[in-house]
Amino acid sequence: MKITVCTFVYNSYGVFIPRWLKSVQLQTYPAHEIIVVLGHNHGIEDIPSGVKVIHYEQPATMGFLRNLAVDLVTGDYVFFVAADDILFGNALQEISNVNTDIIALRYYQENKIRVTPEITAERLVEWRKYYIGACGYWAFKKGLRHEDTNCASYPLLLQAYKKGYTFKMTKNPGAVYIQRPGGYGQQIENRKHGLKEIEKYLLAYGLTQG
Repeated sequence: MKITVCTFVYNSYGVFIPRWLKSVQLQTYPAHEIIVVLGHNHGIEDIPSGVKVIHYEQPATMGFLRNLAVDLVTGDYVFFVAADDILFGNALQEISNVNTDIIALRYYQENKIRVTPEITAERLVEWRKYYIGACGYWAFKKGLRHEDTNCASYPLLLQAYKKGYTFKMTKNPGAVYIQRPGGYGQQIENRKHGLKEIEKYLLAYGLTQG
């Protein structure tokens, strides 16, 4: 299985890239390729060699930026990981052990410790007690594209469901979901706006009558 790991960076998220990239490069099951999309106000001065870089420095939605990476993927599976999140060394191995169209990687949730870019792997042991047994990271077979929206993950899963894709979760967790104060994911998904976006695509894919 060839897994392409992708992320996009905007609004000064570039400060997290060294930590993110290290967690990808230290995988026991190597990534087929790594793609980083540099969006508006990304804050990155230098990207190490061996990483595919896409420049699009105009304001754009998360879905649009993700599709820029999707268009260049040469692996079998596309795996997006937010630039401020952390992969354990077993993440890609866990994904490769599952045979299905969309593979959901179980994760730990950091929901009390507030994280800064300086926090290192020594703190990861503290996060284990916050394991929630759910999944929030998806590796999917090529053939899906994101909608042009900031609430990009849910429409992708709805689209996959509509197309008859199969879903499975990994046996073990392989990532840490970082909750930063004011993080965009929290703003979009935990508000009425995020719910309206989901409802819009449920209607668009014919999965609800409204």
